[in-house]
Amino acid sequence: MVWVEITSTISTICIGCLLFPEIVHIRKRKSSAGLSLNCILWWHLACLLVIPFLIVREVNFIIITQWIVFHLASTVIELQIYLYSYRKPNQFRIFALFLVITALCIGIGALLWALFSFYFPDWLVSLVGGIFSAVCLAIGFIPQMYVMVKEKTGDGFSYGLIFLDIVGASFGIIAIVLESESGTLDWSVIASYIVLIVFEVFIFILKAFVFIPKPNTESVLL
Repeated sequence: MVWVEITSTISTICIGCLLFPEIVHIRKRKSSAGLSLNCILWWHLACLLVIPFLIVREVNFIIITQWIVFHLASTVIELQIYLYSYRKPNQFRIFALFLVITALCIGIGALLWALFSFYFPDWLVSLVGGIFSAVCLAIGFIPQMYVMVKEKTGDGFSYGLIFLDIVGASFGIIAIVLESESGTLDWSVIASYIVLIVFEVFIFILKAFVFIPKPNTESVLL
């Protein structure tokens, strides 16, 4: 179906690229202040669970691609947080860490795929790959919102990230609904998208209407 391809592509462009404004945001400020490392780590874990889950569920590969890119971007941000925590970081060590983390995640993803495909019953696959991955995303938002409230700033999240997340998740839901046969929609597949929309809307409200930056702020809002 052409509409499945179109909505999948829009979702993938948004979700796959949603952390790149954040990467630029951190680089311009040369600081990761306002962004919770725990948030990114929980999101990273969600990616590790959802990628093999979507492969087993035979979801459109375009949709799967967005989570792979999201995983790589999460790794970059984790290393940015490490980078700006030290005055003279070792560039070679950072690159080596990126390769090690990526290789480790590929190994974990392959193991989960094998478990989902050959050992776990269907209900457990949905629980671990679909529901628990969505829970990980939700947990990731909690420390970020705590940081925002504690520091009274929304600088840790760029508007670009929020916009891409909401649009990407919305089109992801549409794509999966269109692709599913009538009456056979697996709600565990779209659970992560629902979590993204709910929490990003809440963070937008905090950033735009509660923690309004002062006119002389040095914040860079994308």
